[in-house]
Amino acid sequence: MSAGFAQLTADFLSEVLSRKHKQAVRVQNLTVTEYHDRADLRKLAIESTVGPVELMVKILPQNRRRETEVWAFLAQAGALPLPELYHAEFDQRLGSYGVILEFIPPLMEVERWDDAQCRRVGAALATVHGRFWAKTDELPEPFAAPETPPEATVEPAVRRFLDRLSGTRQAVLYADVPDVLTLLAKLLRMAPAFFAEPTDLPQTLIHGALDRTEVLFRPHGAGPQPVLIDWCDARVGRGSEDLAMLVNSLPADRQSAARASLLAGYLEGLAAAEIAVPADRIAGELDRQRVLHGCKKLPVQCNLYVERSGEPAHQQWCERFVEEAAHSAAAWRRILVEQGRQDRHAPPPEPPEIA
Repeated sequence: MSAGFAQLTADFLSEVLSRKHKQAVRVQNLTVTEYHDRADLRKLAIESTVGPVELMVKILPQNRRRETEVWAFLAQAGALPLPELYHAEFDQRLGSYGVILEFIPPLMEVERWDDAQCRRVGAALATVHGRFWAKTDELPEPFAAPETPPEATVEPAVRRFLDRLSGTRQAVLYADVPDVLTLLAKLLRMAPAFFAEPTDLPQTLIHGALDRTEVLFRPHGAGPQPVLIDWCDARVGRGSEDLAMLVNSLPADRQSAARASLLAGYLEGLAAAEIAVPADRIAGELDRQRVLHGCKKLPVQCNLYVERSGEPAHQQWCERFVEEAAHSAAAWRRILVEQGRQDRHAPPPEPPEIA
């Protein structure tokens, strides 16, 4: 098929739809609009001989070739909760890569994260993880795990932040978010095992940057079907990382209930894929990852808060940070206390056998 992202003509899209439907399809009417004022996104409203179709075009610069390859690979894997891929190519006229995907409109925030919906999202995530659970050798090079395990990067980042914290900044943070500094100090007192990569949970394909904005819902008779988008950070990792980032991204007052429902749906999804994992082990790893991912972000957020504090243009952001940071710090500190207690009561390792 000839490149067509430069103009998105009716003829080009007729080719795309014909190939997708495996029959001749003619585009009768086409409306192309920028989506949310983003130059890299186009929404297509199409009237065709197979009915109305809404598509999303994502134009990617040459340095984002990997994202195009990721979409193509995931589409070939099949049966995953993703937007349906219609086309992917390199457009020589634009000098860009791009993909054409099923368009799924966002729902209102209040419709998204009740318990039933969280359970569906957890099951959808398990479908992705289950497909490649302990089968990472099936993944091509672009999905390779990072050379340094993500867990190993948290302690140095937090230590640098606290070591370099000036007296002035420290005073502001102690006055406004004292629990955050207490949390970070306690994190550094955790045993080295807390920052170690787990060896008892298999690796799989993970989203790598999953938050609530990366979850859309496809209308469906039995209830909205979760669809996961924006896979540019996909890589080999532990499924608990995706779960942790998703829970942390939810509103503070929803995190506890959402965690329980997401985890229940996730475990049900793994069981449906005949993957047996101890529920308490997944739950414990989810909580550990919540602390690790959250605390790694806190230094950047704290610095931003100090810089923005007192500026009217950032008042709303600062108020939200203080409220959410206090809630998260309390929740994550409870996790540290509990995991520290478990470490103290864990049986000592078996002595090595002597030949």
